[in-house]
Amino acid sequence: MTAHQHRRLPSFAAVAILASVLLCTSAVLAQGKVTKRPLADFLSTQGTFCIDDGGGGCFLFVPPDPNFLGWSTDFDLSPLLFAGLDYAGLADAYPSGSVPTFAGSVSERLLADGRAEVTVSLHTRGANVWVIELDLSGDILAQIAGSAPTLFGHRPSDVLAGAGQALADSFLHVVMVLPGPGEPLPDLVELANFGIVGVELKSLRLRMQASGPLTAAYGVAEGTPGRATIIQTGLFAHPQPGIALGGDPFPVESINLKVVGH
Repeated sequence: MTAHQHRRLPSFAAVAILASVLLCTSAVLAQGKVTKRPLADFLSTQGTFCIDDGGGGCFLFVPPDPNFLGWSTDFDLSPLLFAGLDYAGLADAYPSGSVPTFAGSVSERLLADGRAEVTVSLHTRGANVWVIELDLSGDILAQIAGSAPTLFGHRPSDVLAGAGQALADSFLHVVMVLPGPGEPLPDLVELANFGIVGVELKSLRLRMQASGPLTAAYGVAEGTPGRATIIQTGLFAHPQPGIALGGDPFPVESINLKVVGH
């Protein structure tokens, strides 16, 4: 090897090293790439999952409206409260013609294994909401459908019939992992209750504030102005013992009602 050749060798090595660094950097950048998707990608799939009713149709929790997630307090606490909140605008519950409005975002981040982590942030204004107390010794599904009187607000069919309406401002935050970028977003009823092969639900959070009528079942005069707050935090992929799928994924399950001014 001549001295001239010896002097050139480091430059070739530097080029090779630089190319390797650039390739690694490109891979890392691609891995963490975040893209925005339309909010409609999430809203359009809510209420679409069919729970087989065994008779060729789809089971509905509160017919005739499509299904959406309900929220409850801890089943070990008393009273056990349950709330129906129209966060995705699926209920026929707006006799005045006004409907909920939506704002938010859907972001998708490419992961190293080729899957995509999707974060949904949904702010809903003017959503119908109602709260009941559940009796675990009875038929829970029948209670949700209508046999249990509401404590706050009213179910959609009752609102259409003239019952007082409670309206809510809510913020829903969902983090999930899809098999790949651009995959359809799931119906939350299916994902949270039945699971979907290849889709991982990581967290599910809800914050809600609402104003509307309390009812006689709450222990006040029918139509007494009231307020409701809901705070729900579900952690489905968390290292802390007891907060994981298979245990209790909801460390926070709060539904509070009160008379306005109290």
